[in-house]
Amino acid sequence: DALLRPRGDRRLAAAPGGNVLLRGADGRALACRVLEFAAPAGSATIGYLWRSEAEFLDGAPAEGAGRFRQAFDAAPVPICVLDGDGRIQQGNPALRAFLGLDATGRALVELVVDSDVARLAAWLRQSAAGAAERNALGIALKPDRSGEERPATLYAGPAPARDGRVGLVVHLLDAREQRRLEREVARDQRIKTLGATAAGVAHEFNNELQKIQAACDSLFTRHGTASDPSFEDVAQVQNSVNAAKEIIAGLLASARQQ
Repeated sequence: DALLRPRGDRRLAAAPGGNVLLRGADGRALACRVLEFAAPAGSATIGYLWRSEAEFLDGAPAEGAGRFRQAFDAAPVPICVLDGDGRIQQGNPALRAFLGLDATGRALVELVVDSDVARLAAWLRQSAAGAAERNALGIALKPDRSGEERPATLYAGPAPARDGRVGLVVHLLDAREQRRLEREVARDQRIKTLGATAAGVAHEFNNELQKIQAACDSLFTRHGTASDPSFEDVAQVQNSVNAAKEIIAGLLASARQQ
């Protein structure tokens, strides 16, 4: 096989199981995965490396390409292969179903909302260079026919392009359900806060009603006969206190239920 050397004279792998890009003697980029471990003597490092499966999409042996193509097409999550310019070379059926169109030949950044374009472009460049600070990025795709934006989480890994530059294999995970759950959690938290506030107000108001009730009881001892000119006024206050107590009881019951 071709003589291989790390791109940029970097270490082969920072950790066992890491991804690394090598350059063949013919100048072509090769995406590889490395397993390295120390030799028994501890004075040397032994490593195994193998070509990334992503390369099967770009001219690998037919048998391997067939196996990978089968897995690629059957994958339940949207996957696309980007060339060195960030354009979609290939996409699986799940990608076409998620996007609602065949985006082959289009730049991935064209498919996201304007506010996410610059952020996505920078992240793709960093991912291709192996310098991304995070391996996932949350974005929103442009609205579909219903006018609804489609949030998604992207994961990217390096893949060699036909022109020798480094492309990417990108997985898109539909984040709509996650966002819906987040909204429900936020709503539930608001309801819980509102319930606690209502309960606190109801208790405070109930304390004031107890004071009014005590004053009514005192007034009835002095004006408790129907012939007293103040009797009707005191009775009206008592009726209002009773009605307020029912309102407070309903508010407390609602707060406990929420």
